[in-house]
Amino acid sequence: MDAGDGSHKKSKSRRITTEASTHKTRPLKRICDSNSKVKGVLVMSTHEIPVVVIKKEPHPNADTLSIVRVFGWQCVVKSSEWEDGQLAAYVPPDYVVPETPQFEFLRDKTGKFKGRITVKKFRGEWSQGLLVRAPDDSVDGDNVMEQLGITRYQPPVVISGEDQVEGPCLWGHIYNVETFLNYPSVFQPGEWVVITEKLHGENMRAVFNEDEFFVGSHRTWKRRGDERGAMWKAALDSPWLEVFCRNHPGCVVYGERYGWVQSLRYGAIKNQSWFRVFDVFDSFAFKWWDFCDVATNFTDDERVPLLYKGEFSREILESQVTGLTTVPGATGMREGVVIRSWIEQEISGLGRKVLKRVSDKFLEKDSE
Repeated sequence: MDAGDGSHKKSKSRRITTEASTHKTRPLKRICDSNSKVKGVLVMSTHEIPVVVIKKEPHPNADTLSIVRVFGWQCVVKSSEWEDGQLAAYVPPDYVVPETPQFEFLRDKTGKFKGRITVKKFRGEWSQGLLVRAPDDSVDGDNVMEQLGITRYQPPVVISGEDQVEGPCLWGHIYNVETFLNYPSVFQPGEWVVITEKLHGENMRAVFNEDEFFVGSHRTWKRRGDERGAMWKAALDSPWLEVFCRNHPGCVVYGERYGWVQSLRYGAIKNQSWFRVFDVFDSFAFKWWDFCDVATNFTDDERVPLLYKGEFSREILESQVTGLTTVPGATGMREGVVIRSWIEQEISGLGRKVLKRVSDKFLEKDSE
């Protein structure tokens, strides 16, 4: 993949440690410390553009191409454009680069600038993301996201039209999950895990507290009674959700509103959407539920589809990533999967052992 010149004015960047040159897994970093707490909210994932050291491997099907591995990702590059030991900035899929001279090569023949980074196959090998020249004054492990003006891609969502309201007085989470390919060695072979289908929709949550039922999105809570309210409609179309919340006050139910929401429609007609649970956080006990408890308290039709339960291997995980959705009555491809421990676990620096693996085929098609 082509690269730009990488010359940019130095700005303050956060130092992270990487070992991409030796193909080791990404070191764990603390992301839920006291600096992450803002107004009673824990931010659960980070966004970074790390500087890494180039180490080329031969492409099995092309003499002029090479493969560079970054954590669990791989990029296909022109062999003549990189030398081992050079510094590069790695841009993962679903980040957006600015329309600047460094990224001018992303403009197509029609003149359209395609700044959203995605995945693509080159001679039979997936290229996941983009490698560009690192800024001149950067070093291995720097985070140059702000310096390069790169942002996280935010997919368009069908607007629900609901007004925001003040939420419950509870400790909550802005729910995000790190990608497996950044942490490919967190789960060990033989470890007991659960793999569920990752639905392509919109994060939604619900909780009952102080005699009131609340429904909200990723970051806000929504006003009840608004006929335009897609989230409240999805909640009220799932009466079991309020029943559960009333029986478990203080337990925040996290799930996905899916259907007529994003590019995968799951057989929905216009403005139709549904809700499925994928996690529960007990705000009073300040702990996440084990997935076995989630599975016990919600039926197959109420929670995200369970694809696999058993001993972990990388081969089993990859076999579940790509395929058709398993939502009953729906058609179309699978966005990807989420893998987690059957019994809730945490690792110092990372937090919960919950990671996502998005399908390369989905990323390629979604960016078209």
